[in-house]
Amino acid sequence: MNNNHFIHTSFSQHVGFLIILLLLIGVLPITWAQGDIPLQRADKVSPTLIAAGNWPAPEAVQIIAAASGRLSIVADSVLIDFYAAEDANALLADLVPLGLKNYEVYRAVVSGYLPLSSISSLQTLDTLKFAMESVFITDAGAVDNEAVDSMAVDVARSLYDVDGTGITVGILSDSFDCGQFGGLPGTANPNRYADDIASGDLPADVLVLEDWTCGNDEGRAMAQLVYDVAPGVKLAFHTASGGLANFAQGIIDLADAGADIIVDDILYLSEPMFADGIIAQAVDEVSARGIPFFSSAGNRATAAYESPFVDSGVVYDLATDLAVPPGSITWKLHDFDPGLGVDPFQKITVEPGSAFNPWLQWSDAYFDPFGDGRGTGTVNPGAQSDIDILPFVNGTFDISLYFGLSNIGYIPLDILNADYVGQAGETFEIAIGLFSGPPPELMRYVDFADQGALQEYGNNAPTLYGHNNAGGRTGNAENDPEAIGAVAVGAAFWGTTPAYGENPPLLNAFSSYGPTPIYYDIFGNRYTSPIVEPKPQITAPDGSNTTFFFSDDEVRDADTLPNFFGTSAAAPHAAAVAALMLQVNPTLTPRAISEKLQLSAIDILGTNDVGDAYPYNQNVALPAGFDFASGAGLIQADVAVKLSIATITVKKVVSNAADAPSGVDFAFASDALGAFSLQDQGEQVFSQLPADSTYSLSETVLPNWTLTDASCSSSTGASIISPIENGQSIELAPADDVICTFTNTFDDGDSSTASEEDSVPGYNGSAQGDGNGDGIADKLQLNVSSVQAGTCWWTLASDGLQHSEVMTVGVPAEAPTTLAYPCDFLAFAATLTPEQSELQV
Repeated sequence: MNNNHFIHTSFSQHVGFLIILLLLIGVLPITWAQGDIPLQRADKVSPTLIAAGNWPAPEAVQIIAAASGRLSIVADSVLIDFYAAEDANALLADLVPLGLKNYEVYRAVVSGYLPLSSISSLQTLDTLKFAMESVFITDAGAVDNEAVDSMAVDVARSLYDVDGTGITVGILSDSFDCGQFGGLPGTANPNRYADDIASGDLPADVLVLEDWTCGNDEGRAMAQLVYDVAPGVKLAFHTASGGLANFAQGIIDLADAGADIIVDDILYLSEPMFADGIIAQAVDEVSARGIPFFSSAGNRATAAYESPFVDSGVVYDLATDLAVPPGSITWKLHDFDPGLGVDPFQKITVEPGSAFNPWLQWSDAYFDPFGDGRGTGTVNPGAQSDIDILPFVNGTFDISLYFGLSNIGYIPLDILNADYVGQAGETFEIAIGLFSGPPPELMRYVDFADQGALQEYGNNAPTLYGHNNAGGRTGNAENDPEAIGAVAVGAAFWGTTPAYGENPPLLNAFSSYGPTPIYYDIFGNRYTSPIVEPKPQITAPDGSNTTFFFSDDEVRDADTLPNFFGTSAAAPHAAAVAALMLQVNPTLTPRAISEKLQLSAIDILGTNDVGDAYPYNQNVALPAGFDFASGAGLIQADVAVKLSIATITVKKVVSNAADAPSGVDFAFASDALGAFSLQDQGEQVFSQLPADSTYSLSETVLPNWTLTDASCSSSTGASIISPIENGQSIELAPADDVICTFTNTFDDGDSSTASEEDSVPGYNGSAQGDGNGDGIADKLQLNVSSVQAGTCWWTLASDGLQHSEVMTVGVPAEAPTTLAYPCDFLAFAATLTPEQSELQV
């Protein structure tokens, strides 16, 4: 579990520090700090960026960026997401002359670093709809990985000889090899990619498409976890830290570079909750291309509040606390009290030094000028309601924390201008105010401070949202039942799993809960009913060792190697198991992989209380079966691989083997299994076949042989078996053992004609003894043709009153004893005594 890269706990005085600093550098007049200037609501450019554009000193920018935890600053430039009014390329053409660097374009969004001095020019751009700071968090050899045992990976390796060979896993995170991880002592960082190669914890051929210079190399730590589980895989990396467009394009770039599986651990806080943003659309696109996408569910448990907007009947007038004309700026306040009472204020309990950082969204359209970019010309109109978080310290409106984003036509989002940091003896409350527009059906804010703030009426709502809630609703995925968007992964500490004595396993208390309903499509059209995805789908282990990332936990394991906690660690573990599955069955679709992982899972029935910073969700019971905290449960690699494959055994039987030639090769043909041959009593076993595939199996029938039966049986009864010419078609079900038996009968092709003596009428091949009563035994002459290759002989069997024994009469002397096929005509005479009533040939 890792907090925002840009949030630092050393900043502990949210208002005093910020205002004093701004006063000292001359940005704010004294009257601003006293709250007697008019409040201005932000339009087109976010309030934080407007303020940053006025900061005169780079050193002040760096201090405030660290303090606010909101801005990614490199030199004198800040990372921004720019939403195009119509054409992203036209917007880019306007931004480049302003100094935009390291940019990426994806559909209607441009992301990149813009000099602070250029922010003031954004208001004049007609090509720009809206600009907002880009804020994200991560949900986070010589080194052993305890997840191998907790997911039964060792069992899978032993049974099925799998290591991920032939599969490429693409990873998206902050950085791969910039070496700035602050948890290591000294100025030199000995834990770089080259060291991982030398220690055998990573291969030397990782494909880095794009790295980032300011991260903690969490992507490399994720790569180590994948490599521990599936050491045969190829690895690729692309940073997701360059803004929304960079993240979305990185997904596509990894797919284009040959990734068979993609995994990430990044969430941009401004991603839509109740609609699909551009990152979710990119996830859907690769899912439609058959690439499974795994995403960390998040580390925020239920640190959230949600409710429909309920009008409290209370109107807050800003003139109550600030010097503005009465009635000029007012909000209708939401009623937090779920009962019969009315409470327009929610008390937030924050321990001194801890923080509260809510991001509020509501069920409204999310602006996108081109929807999914298919050229339909349909423009998403954006939000229709304007809602604000109103902060109150000791009962008084605190303008320093007020964000004031104008939402109509843009995005349904509001936040605090900076984290509220708890102070001894201070009371902090928020109100949610409807400034204009209709009241939304659902509102939700998520606290991203991850420091355990207690919300009155809250701490009980889902926190999973964004691209890990992608469900195959956009683009080519919309009509593809096998494209499911993202597999969201929760986290369970490896030490509280059955492999380590905890059965059933326990979910980490911080693991994020779903679901988040989707109300609007990408064109701004409301769905008839909200779409609720079953997220997260699965849970995987965290807390495993890495060479460098990110905490040492001597209590939970005996070694001193760093342990990687959070859903950031769980997601790559799940992706690595998927690599083992794809190795044995490359035909698996994203839906099939997700379903088989869920079927493999051990049910999780509760949460843990180990090493959890949250004061809630510990030791909580979870319902049996699927739940919106752990999904289907803790995945097991051996079962998942088994469910990806099946076995077909082909057997050959000759029903009249005693009368048939031996050593005959019977040929079989199969579109998927290839050609092979079997002899009598032979069998061919085809193991680890890709399941959910169809196999046709047919015999080439030899001359003088008859295929009397071709039948298959299914051990599970799940495979669908259908007859085809000379064989069977098998729709092979997962983990099934199908046995197919082909039975042949030898027909030597001998034919005979009978000549009659003594005029036995209507002779039908039977000898009737003295049929005409002349006292002379009837004689029968047989003319034989088409005798099989080999020695030809006759067997005469009598079936008379005395049941005489079988008599064998050899081939006449004038004929050769060994005949080449086809045999010449043979003729001989057989004389029956009166006691013999029938001649059988």
